[in-house]
Amino acid sequence: MNGNALYFTFERNTKNWNSSLEYSQYSPLYQTPLGFVTQNNIRFIEIEQGYQQFFKENDFIRQMNIGLGSEFRFNFQGLKNTATSIPMHISNSKTTFKVI
Repeated sequence: MNGNALYFTFERNTKNWNSSLEYSQYSPLYQTPLGFVTQNNIRFIEIEQGYQQFFKENDFIRQMNIGLGSEFRFNFQGLKNTATSIPMHISNSKTTFKVI
């Protein structure tokens, strides 16, 4: 009973744009010695693109982020489950607001 796991990520960040591509898989027979993996028999690909705007230090709002991401989940038999989210963050010097 041997299983395998694989994780790969590619990220690119610039002053205003953030992009990432992530791939993970846990085979049906994968087990960890310490048991920190809660699910096996899964593959997923996650794609995210975000924009961040920085404002002047004295402004009430200092940073605003908005992004779009999708996650595609498959099991090893090819059944698919897909989830999409649009996160948005607005920050000032003392408070962070998160809209999901």
